Amino acid sequence: MERLSITTHLMAILTAFSAFTMPIALDVLNRIRDRYGSSHYMKVIENIMGFKVHLLFRELIVTLASLILFSLFVALANPHYFTASLVLLFEYLFSFVVLFLLHKEYQFIKTVFKATRSDKLVTNHLISMISKPPIKNEHHSKEVELLIQIACYNIENAKISTTDSIQQRLFSLVNKSYSDEAGAIDADTAKMLISGLAVVLTSARNSNDRGLYITLQRCYAKHLIMFFDRKLKESSIFHGYSEEFYEECIKELGSDQYWLMKADFLISLRTWDIQSPQTIKFIDGIVRNLIDFSVKMKPELIPEIIDRYRNLIGFDSYFCEDLHKLPALFGDYNGKHFKEIVGLKAGYNEHLSSSPEKISEQFEELLSKHTIDAMAGAKSTEQIGKIEENAKIYARDMMQELIKDIAANAAKSTAQYAIRVLAAQNLWVHILDSHEIFSSASSNVQLLGVNILPSSLSSVIHELGEAHSISMRRSRELRSSYQKAVPLLLMYNLYCWRIKNPEKCLLEGVGNLASSFSVIGRTIMQINDTLSNMTLVRYFSKSPEYSTTLCNHFNISHETKSFHTGVIRMIDEITKRLNEELLNLIKNQPLSEELKRKYINEATTIPEDYVEIFPLLSKVTLVPEKQNPINVGLLQYPRKTFLDNTGVATIFFNREIIKAVHNSIAKKHLTTEGRPLKNLQVSELKDDDLLIVSNSDWHAWAKSQTQSALSSIKVHLVYTESSLGSYYIYNTASSLPLVRLYSEHNNLNDIDMHEHLRNAFEFKFEDKDGFVSILIKAHIYY
Repeated sequence: MERLSITTHLMAILTAFSAFTMPIALDVLNRIRDRYGSSHYMKVIENIMGFKVHLLFRELIVTLASLILFSLFVALANPHYFTASLVLLFEYLFSFVVLFLLHKEYQFIKTVFKATRSDKLVTNHLISMISKPPIKNEHHSKEVELLIQIACYNIENAKISTTDSIQQRLFSLVNKSYSDEAGAIDADTAKMLISGLAVVLTSARNSNDRGLYITLQRCYAKHLIMFFDRKLKESSIFHGYSEEFYEECIKELGSDQYWLMKADFLISLRTWDIQSPQTIKFIDGIVRNLIDFSVKMKPELIPEIIDRYRNLIGFDSYFCEDLHKLPALFGDYNGKHFKEIVGLKAGYNEHLSSSPEKISEQFEELLSKHTIDAMAGAKSTEQIGKIEENAKIYARDMMQELIKDIAANAAKSTAQYAIRVLAAQNLWVHILDSHEIFSSASSNVQLLGVNILPSSLSSVIHELGEAHSISMRRSRELRSSYQKAVPLLLMYNLYCWRIKNPEKCLLEGVGNLASSFSVIGRTIMQINDTLSNMTLVRYFSKSPEYSTTLCNHFNISHETKSFHTGVIRMIDEITKRLNEELLNLIKNQPLSEELKRKYINEATTIPEDYVEIFPLLSKVTLVPEKQNPINVGLLQYPRKTFLDNTGVATIFFNREIIKAVHNSIAKKHLTTEGRPLKNLQVSELKDDDLLIVSNSDWHAWAKSQTQSALSSIKVHLVYTESSLGSYYIYNTASSLPLVRLYSEHNNLNDIDMHEHLRNAFEFKFEDKDGFVSILIKAHIYY
């Protein structure tokens, strides 16, 4: 065995090194893996080392077995054939193998102990992995899962949080993704990171580190919303992310931290960061969910939710004002598209709530037209470049103003929704707090910015009947809730007056406020709707609960009775003003030109089967000049019938007008060209003959005829007050036209019969004494 001294040492070294170091390293590795709860941790360590641990063990065992077998072989082999130099050669070879294995063991132990000392080795490797393009659409799900688990462990166990913490590095990766920076991770991997980072919030909440939780929830919400804004254009994804966010808010109930529930995350956002109107809908949906949840569990948070939402908006938008800069944007004034600018501005408020995308599309089209016009007059490439740059800057600024307006509109609607859900639960104190949070009644400071919950008397009353994007069933419920809230809101107006006029009589304040109530711009329909609501408002105002709640809340309980009687008188004064304005509108509002046209259209509309209904008008001769017309009659309607925005859809049944004209033509022919009815024989009627006879004559004559004879007769009845005793036969195939019709067109085929008939009628609308009289003349001659 002296020839195997090197082999013996190799076996001893390999056995000792493996026996003492490998179990310790494996135990440490298992404890780290159990700490993070991930079976993927071992695979990451192996990727860092560049080899598999189980293969290392196999190599060690195979090498040790080979050394043992080599020793046995040398002991049994003939020294003359297997010489000492040959043994030495093999030992040198085994030495290199053992050195290679020892190096791998060293790498394994070093990697494990580095991972024990700090998680940066693993996290750096994982981040480098997810920064690479995914393979086979796997999107690095295991790597993301382990990163989140490490982040959660560190948050729950770390004493302080640093700027280079793993969660901040993950947020940075998401930021690069939606900012389209170089080396950014792909969007699907970023989506998994955002979903996983929601779990980090739970760990931060459990750590009881208030500052860390506030920072993380703001970061999470900001990057979630900005990722949605820049990368996820599909509205269907909104619901999934909204639900995840909502679930994270619910988890706060078990703690004393309600930062998500009171929408603190909105502090980290500004409207000028947002590019898509769809994102406003996403944010608004989250806020409404928070309101619905908080009103049941933590209603005292709702005033803060409203205030955070207001902070997101900041200041008023100047989209409409800045729109008029467009014609002169590129130097010389361009008025070619002024009407389109006026049209965009006219429909702005309507589209702002229903379809803001239309505003964006119309604006982009207008900007494109002005840019093309400006480029057509450019004389150099430098001018073209300047025009493009100015257009780009202007488009960016205008989109920011549009987003601001969309957000303000959504926030105002949601704030009013919050008042309604609070009122539904009779949470009157929180309604007062919601109005006080922006501009306190006792403060002389006038805050700048958008007030998404105005409390003026006019705004409170005008809100009656507004739905604020609520479903039909929910709208009915919350309409009643707002009616219940109005007495309290009117009292709050009265309190705001009282706090500035403590020495005056409260009834004086009632008069001042009622006189300040404005109905300018309100339509008949809106006033009627408000009046119908005011009946219930007055009923609810009789309850002493409102005055008791308000006076106790503001510590003025000595005026409880005065506020109670004062608000009832205020409601009566407002109702009186509304009735006066309603009468004024019905009396003085201009008649609707559209309703006039509708009346004329329906009066002159001929049904498709008019040949059968009005056979004498089936053939007409056109005349170019007007003659003595037929006076159809003078019809009267209440003035309100022809007013816009009444909330009543008017349908005019005017076929009787043409029927009266046709009846007059038929009656004229019966009296002037008719034959005695007693001479009428069924046999003289041909297939194309149409028998024209009065209704009373027909019924008398038909009694003497058989049923089979009557069924073969084509008859048109003329309704008269008395019997005429005559009949007239009109041959529908060969008879010449009986009627001459005035028309501006000489050819019957130039326009359809409807237009010819419209030209033949004159309508004169006379507005007098609360009625609209319509004088109708028909230029139809016979």
